[in-house]
Amino acid sequence: MVLWHQLNKSALNFIQQRDFLEKKLIFRDKDVTYIYFSSIPDEIQPPQDKVSRAYTLIGFHVFERLPDGRILYTALNQNDFNLKGALGKMGAAMAVNQIPKTLKVWFERLNKYLKEHEKDEDEVKPVVIV
Repeated sequence: MVLWHQLNKSALNFIQQRDFLEKKLIFRDKDVTYIYFSSIPDEIQPPQDKVSRAYTLIGFHVFERLPDGRILYTALNQNDFNLKGALGKMGAAMAVNQIPKTLKVWFERLNKYLKEHEKDEDEVKPVVIV
């Protein structure tokens, strides 16, 4: 597991910089690499002054090497960008209502991997969608 801090500078003066504080679980199955990530508590590293902490509710990346050598990249994540005011209302209005089937399939693969490697690391626990 990797702890990850990322600071994104804003391209617009009226929008604050955003940072993300996440845990990432990376594993490989044959020619496919899976990365699961989500936010961790602010207490681990409090947000900086004048930086708005964004939160990753859930996310994953899949990298797959195709037979012709190209790499297929699939990504899905849901974030709370901690926007205030009119921008926050617009963002909430554009939110997706359902978790795509792809995410469910990905969680099944993740859980299968974790169960198969449960004895490898004491800290590894299956993921449960609530």
